Amino acid sequence: MQSNLRLKTAIENADLISARAIILASFRTARNEKNYQFIEWVNEAKLLFQQKDMRFFDEDDDVTEFTHSNEQWDEELWKTLRVEVEYNFSQKKLDALVAVMDHLRKSGHPDFQVKTVSVHQSKANSPQETKSATPTQLKTGVVAGAAVGFAIGMFIGRPIIGSVVGAAIGGGIGNSLNGSKE
Repeated sequence: MQSNLRLKTAIENADLISARAIILASFRTARNEKNYQFIEWVNEAKLLFQQKDMRFFDEDDDVTEFTHSNEQWDEELWKTLRVEVEYNFSQKKLDALVAVMDHLRKSGHPDFQVKTVSVHQSKANSPQETKSATPTQLKTGVVAGAAVGFAIGMFIGRPIIGSVVGAAIGGGIGNSLNGSKE
């Protein structure tokens, strides 16, 4: 099992809310993992909180869109169940969510298939070949993004918001230049 340092810290601090939030945050990527890593994290958290005389799961409130008829299990139901688990963090709701994920994977839904990284992609992302953006590239991206965002903001009547959003997007673009114009 690959442990999660943030989860371990939350458990050590008896921070039930943070531990649950870490599990909830993992659902989106979990649908593409081979073995649903978060299930192991849940089992670990449940045991360790129990040792602290705390319950990791809430009692189920029996409010759900889940149905035992898998003919109705689709991505929309999966999204709905994710929200339900956020409001009522129960074992029953989590089990239903995993059942729908399994069904969608087995039925071939493209968003629930195991993602693999090709050898070429992993080499491209290796630390030896990845360069970070220079301060000039980042600054250029932020300034250009802010200018474009301001212009669009003026058009829609929100120049300040446009500038901030544009700067953030421009900064991301500047950072993604990857040191190509050193």
